[in-house]
Amino acid sequence: MSIAQVHLARRGRKAASYRRARSFPRERMAPPAMEDADDRRGGVPGARSGRRGGLLVVYPAYYAFLGVVTPYFPLWLQVRGLDVASIARVTALVMIATTLGQLLLPSTAVRVGLRHLAIAVAGAALVFTSALAGVHSGPAILAIAGISGLFCGALLPIADALVLAGQGGGWGGMRAWGSLGFAVATLTAGWAIELWGTWTVVAAEALALALVLLGIVSTRSHAAILSSAVERVSGGEIAALLRRADLWLLVIAVATINAGHAYYYTFANLHWAVAYRFGAATSGLLWAVGVVAEIAVLALSSRIFGKADRDRRAVQLLLVGAAAGVLRWSVTALDPPLAVLLLLQTLHGLTFGATLLGGMEALRAMVPPRLLAPALGLFAAMVHGVVIGSVTFLLGGRFGPQGQAGFVLMALVAAAGFAVTLVFAVAGQRLRIGRDRLST
Repeated sequence: MSIAQVHLARRGRKAASYRRARSFPRERMAPPAMEDADDRRGGVPGARSGRRGGLLVVYPAYYAFLGVVTPYFPLWLQVRGLDVASIARVTALVMIATTLGQLLLPSTAVRVGLRHLAIAVAGAALVFTSALAGVHSGPAILAIAGISGLFCGALLPIADALVLAGQGGGWGGMRAWGSLGFAVATLTAGWAIELWGTWTVVAAEALALALVLLGIVSTRSHAAILSSAVERVSGGEIAALLRRADLWLLVIAVATINAGHAYYYTFANLHWAVAYRFGAATSGLLWAVGVVAEIAVLALSSRIFGKADRDRRAVQLLLVGAAAGVLRWSVTALDPPLAVLLLLQTLHGLTFGATLLGGMEALRAMVPPRLLAPALGLFAAMVHGVVIGSVTFLLGGRFGPQGQAGFVLMALVAAAGFAVTLVFAVAGQRLRIGRDRLST
């Protein structure tokens, strides 16, 4: 037996001891295979061991892509001649297409292998995103952007599944690398737009996706490890997973809190250009401040969850994220001075960072390792696609760049997320206790 086979066999035996645990309380602590020395020190996991060298490129590059497309794609659409309603439709379609990609494509990894799937998906995302540079009509933009979103969206659960299930955990620390890539890309793209124009938006997106593809290809020496992150699961197991009411409560809570960013993602830059006459560089600075705050929260994830009850701490993070959303969007709706706006942007570390961290940690505690991939597909699809995409679509034509009421609506959405989180904390715990009694 080769060294690689021995390594994988040991990993399989460790994972098997956790497959019997299906309830939230029984998986309070992450499996030993999901931690390494870097995680315990609070640093970026795997950075020194080199086991995830490819992922250390993929995460920053993928989030650099998001750091360009999220704040500046609506601006690119506006320059292409689309009106407010059309911008909302394109943005919503991309989110829905992202949802389909997250639900459908990762499941094919069992048949074709995770690495091969990742290469194909990243390559297709690069091709269709680059094709946007040559189209100008609304219908063509709608079609190509939708196809691009299908493939770009599938990259997220693939990377998350590798980090959570196959490569030593430490999601918060690894995700901090992604946030850093987002911040750098947002600032750089803002300056590039002011210097050379909006054509740089698609160019920067294509460059980031090319780096994602390069990072995946560079994992050739770790192909066996990458493949081990995907296990065959039966349809019955997935059906049982989807019947869990506590899982759906968690997903809906996180998705609702995150949906409070819908107006911000689609119209914030356009609104600030009208209300404050900000250029792309100033808007990029505002976005970067928020992402730096997010990095701080994610980088401290190992300390946040170090000694505390992980279940309770995850719920606390969700409640803090929702409450911060109510405050952030309510005050942002008042068009405060730039200094206050900069302070409000630091709340992104809570409205997004704490919310996503709490949701991911709760999910990891609730779901056995072998079911993480399908659970992450559902989580990503609902949180980053269905719910926020639906809210974005409803915003179109009702709250344009001049509509401060859009931020007020986001505050109400965050408040709804707070309420759902309370239901999850109470009813979800009762459901898990009942399931424990039935299983004993």
